[in-house]
Amino acid sequence: MKYRLKKDVFYRFLTKNFQLGLNGKVERSHLTDKQEFYQLLDYTNDVNLREKIKEWEDFYNFNRPHKSHGGLTPYEVFRAKMNIEIQSQP
Repeated sequence: MKYRLKKDVFYRFLTKNFQLGLNGKVERSHLTDKQEFYQLLDYTNDVNLREKIKEWEDFYNFNRPHKSHGGLTPYEVFRAKMNIEIQSQP
């Protein structure tokens, strides 16, 4: 099952179980979350996990440079792809 948004900008698809080659990006994302998010939390106090996750997602997508994007943030890559699509439309 595959969903497309804005002509090939983003995909959402389900993969078969235990197909590690297909899940590489997801597994890498989990590792990053573990190394950069979960280890920094202090569970001894009352932690609003939903709030912390929202802060992390905002930082990760809007402020954190990614090697896979040539040092750009995911939001910068998204904006660049959207501009290309908007400009290419008649």
